[in-house]
Amino acid sequence: MPTAVVYGPRVYGGIGLRHLYIVQGSDTTAIFMRQYRHGGRLGRLLRILLQWFQLINGISFDPFLYPNRPLPHAVGGWFISMRKYLAESGFGLTFTK
Repeated sequence: MPTAVVYGPRVYGGIGLRHLYIVQGSDTTAIFMRQYRHGGRLGRLLRILLQWFQLINGISFDPFLYPNRPLPHAVGGWFISMRKYLAESGFGLTFTK
């Protein structure tokens, strides 16, 4: 079956499947933002992990605001995959205090 039919919307006669990479990336970003803004234990842990990510990788800029900046030496799998998704999607995240 052609991919246009497989991923096309049902309204136009497609099957309506979604790319799993897009679903995973958007859900990961949404979960991260929800927990980060909530301020509970997990939110505090994510703030600490974000600071750790910046410290270990030696960067002073926000890694999610500028996901297109290359970090070839980066450590931290989950944050790296989220940065990759944001860069490929053309998005960036801004954190406020």
